[in-house]
Amino acid sequence: MTPVPFNNFLTINIDEINIDTSKKINVEIINTNGAKVYNNSFLTKQKIQINTSQLTTGIYLVRVSNGNASTTIKAVKGNILLDKNETKE
Repeated sequence: MTPVPFNNFLTINIDEINIDTSKKINVEIINTNGAKVYNNSFLTKQKIQINTSQLTTGIYLVRVSNGNASTTIKAVKGNILLDKNETKE
């Protein structure tokens, strides 16, 4: 999944995920409150690009599934500080 962190677009490289691409691929993005903020299905065997400009800065879970199997990846939108004592160089 690129870029890391992502901003206005998130690209999922299906080749890098161990999932059967002969079926429809479903992508869900879930925020830290557990709310589903994105849900869409794709018929592709390569890359999926998602417009994420409407999402706020923060941490998300991206779930990619095909009906039989799923993979969940943690993703970060924007440059956030995870520790209050961390300084930006």
